[in-house]
Amino acid sequence: MYSSSTFDLSKNCAYHSNIQGHDTEECPALRNNIQNMIDKGKIIVQQGPLNHSTVDAVIVQGDTT
Repeated sequence: MYSSSTFDLSKNCAYHSNIQGHDTEECPALRNNIQNMIDKGKIIVQQGPLNHSTVDAVIVQGDTT
C-alpha cells in the first residue's frame, strides 16, 4: 500500500493496466509475483560475467501462473 507521500499521479504502472500512483519499477505486487516465481523455480536467473558483451539471462519454465 502506498502512503500519500509515495503516491505520484505522474507515474503509471503497466502491470496494473497503467493505473496512476506508482510506476512499474516500483510496483510491490509485481516484485512479489516475480519473487514467488523465482522461489518456485518457474524463473531461473543466471548471472554471467560482468562485461559489456553479456547480459543476465532470465529463463522462464512452464506455466507462469
